Amino acid sequence: MKKAISMLIAATLFITGCSDGNAQSEEVSAVFSDVNGDGAIDNLDAVMVLRSDAGINPLTAEQAARADVNGDGVADNLDASFLIRYDAGLYPNASAPSESAVAEVPEGAVDYVLGLKSFAPTSGFYAADGADIASGDEALKARAAALFANGGKAITLETDEAFSPEGVPASVIDQAYKIEVGDSIKITARTDRALYYGAMTVSRYFKLQGGMKCGVYTDWPDLAERCLHLDIARKYFTKDWIIDMIRSAATFGINAVELHFSESEGFRIQCDTDPSIMSDEYLTKDEVREIMASAAELYVEIIPAFDSPGHLMQILSAHPEYSLTDVDGYNSPKTLDITNPEAVNYMKSLLDEYAELFADCEKFSIGGDESFGWSNVPRMQFSAWQILEDYAKATYGEKANAHDAYVGYVNDIADYMEAKGFKVRAWNDGLMRTAGQAAVNVPSKDIEVLYWTNNGTLKATLVDDYLQNGYKVINVNENYMYYVLKDGYDEPSAERIYNEWNGGVFTGADKEHGINYVSDLSKLEGVLESAYFCIWCDKQETQTPEQVREGSRIALRAMAVKAWNSSPHVDYYSFIDQQKAIGGK
Repeated sequence: MKKAISMLIAATLFITGCSDGNAQSEEVSAVFSDVNGDGAIDNLDAVMVLRSDAGINPLTAEQAARADVNGDGVADNLDASFLIRYDAGLYPNASAPSESAVAEVPEGAVDYVLGLKSFAPTSGFYAADGADIASGDEALKARAAALFANGGKAITLETDEAFSPEGVPASVIDQAYKIEVGDSIKITARTDRALYYGAMTVSRYFKLQGGMKCGVYTDWPDLAERCLHLDIARKYFTKDWIIDMIRSAATFGINAVELHFSESEGFRIQCDTDPSIMSDEYLTKDEVREIMASAAELYVEIIPAFDSPGHLMQILSAHPEYSLTDVDGYNSPKTLDITNPEAVNYMKSLLDEYAELFADCEKFSIGGDESFGWSNVPRMQFSAWQILEDYAKATYGEKANAHDAYVGYVNDIADYMEAKGFKVRAWNDGLMRTAGQAAVNVPSKDIEVLYWTNNGTLKATLVDDYLQNGYKVINVNENYMYYVLKDGYDEPSAERIYNEWNGGVFTGADKEHGINYVSDLSKLEGVLESAYFCIWCDKQETQTPEQVREGSRIALRAMAVKAWNSSPHVDYYSFIDQQKAIGGK
């Protein structure tokens, strides 16, 4: 091998007319770089170029860029000849080569940050605390630059529509990226969003340790959607608070925020169709548009959530004539009378207004949960309502039951919103039941199921009932992911989320018996696309907005990391240190 290398160098010396004994100074216009990263520019760099040109050991993209001495866009034997001449002293007037960005790896530098999937190290450390973004897309360039506190060394963002790392599922390929770190940093991905995620990862390393080890970083999420659900109906949050919350969540990989704006205790977005239903404090439509624009800058999707036929006391207090009243006069002040066409059309008129406001959104949650309230309601089961039973039989046939009335309503609302261009999602507890299941109507397979409970009082079924029947499911695990404002409020444990939960652990999971638990996430490919972290404001007065932000902060970050990577390389205590350095507090 050594003899072959010597012959390659000798051949190049002969071609270029130089030898150790008769070297003469020459003028040259070229940029010399350390191709192999050993800190010197010499014949060893030339050998790397010659071997690559001969097809023996191809250079990496970074090495090829450094090896292109004459700037013709190709690293070949002509560049090798320049390097050999430089090493022989034939270019004494050439400018000294730029100092390499590669330094020795500092003690304590980490390989992995947060949920990063894969790192293949080379040698050295790229030290930097800022960046200058190079991209042909000015909007992307500005967004990526905003991740860094100040300017610095160049980071190149490159779109490659053929980029397809091994093992990346089709559902998340558009979020996958590669970072190559050597004398410079290059990020490659199919989409602007994935390039932004790559830049975000670089910024995390810079914040954490002032640079990153040289090598190749490859990353992609387990779940395509990582969603924060905000109950902005029961409790008023300002536009600025919501935007700040979105920014903070996005720093850790949250890419969707669901705005739940209608509840029994409040209605918080300007309503022109019927101003009488609005709470005293609410967001204007212009403020909502500003929230959506700010989220889009961070590649975060906004999902509007308008619950019915339950959770409607705020609206029905203005229109009691639309509330559900049974044949004996018993009334549910929070439930829409789905047997009344006028009441249903009224609900659709409200949906029309918000379909227009949220027209740029892809998804819409229509709720459907707890139609009559919780276990303290005397008639919380569908079968307890004779009016629903009578309506179902008159509308769907003698075999129909009270639950058919509910399923028919949900399907109707789902179809209505789908016709407006939305993908629709609804909570699981009312769709399929352990008792009193609809005999005629089947919940639409187009509804994405928000699986939050297997509660026996609600007669909710197991997640397998949805998976085996071809529904797409979303993991909303109330045991881990519910931050609830109430007396003795529910506060999720970040440590439990990080050490126990992943996308296959659903509410009520029994790992030993495989109940509501899927150990192999690949089996959920195509049916599980999202997980939620929920902030519910049942008793809004128990916490200030700042307490909500602080109280949910670490658990939300833990969920975001685990939804990205179910088996992170970073343990919980290292995660705690890293999230503080990266996200503050």
